[in-house]
Amino acid sequence: MPHISTPTEPLKEGQRLPEIFVYNDNGSLFSLSSPNADLRWRIILLHRGKRCQVCKLYLEQWSKHSEALSDLGIELIAASGDPRKPEASNDDALPGVKYGYGLSRKHLNALGAYTYLDSKANRLQPEPAVILIDQHGDVKMSHYSSSPFLQANINLLLSGIRWLNLTEAKQQSASLATAAN
Repeated sequence: MPHISTPTEPLKEGQRLPEIFVYNDNGSLFSLSSPNADLRWRIILLHRGKRCQVCKLYLEQWSKHSEALSDLGIELIAASGDPRKPEASNDDALPGVKYGYGLSRKHLNALGAYTYLDSKANRLQPEPAVILIDQHGDVKMSHYSSSPFLQANINLLLSGIRWLNLTEAKQQSASLATAAN
C-alpha cells in the first residue's frame, strides 16, 4: 500500500497562494500564483503525474471543457511532482491544459496537499486537488482529495465559478451606484 500523508494545512478562501515556481513544457520556470494578466481566474489541478491513469482521465475531462473555461476567463494548470525531461514528448498534451512540473515536498506542504509516495518513480506526488485563484493570486475555492478516485465534479465547479462571476459583477454595480450618489 502506498504511503499517503495528510496535508499540513489546506489553503482556504481569501489566502494568498504561496509563491511557487514550476517548469513548463519548454523547461522554463513560471509562477503558479501569478495568473495570466488577461484572464480572470486560474485553476491549479494538482495530480499524481502522467503515470496515473485515473489522473490522466480526469485531465482529459477538464480538457473537454476548454471552451467553457476560456469563456469564463480561466487558465488551467495541471501540476505534479514529475520532472520535466527534455526528451519527453508532448504527444499526450491536452488542448487547454498548461502543465507544471517539479513540485517538491516543500511546495506540496505550502499548497496543503495530501501527498503520495510513488515508489516506482521514487518521488513524492500530490494527491488530486483543485485550487481556484483570482487575478491577484488569492484563493477563491479549494478542494483536496486523498485519492484519485475522489476528484471534484467539474460541472459543479464551473457552476460555482459562474456564480462567483455574477456575484462580483453585482457587487461592482452596487459599488458604482453608491459612488455615483
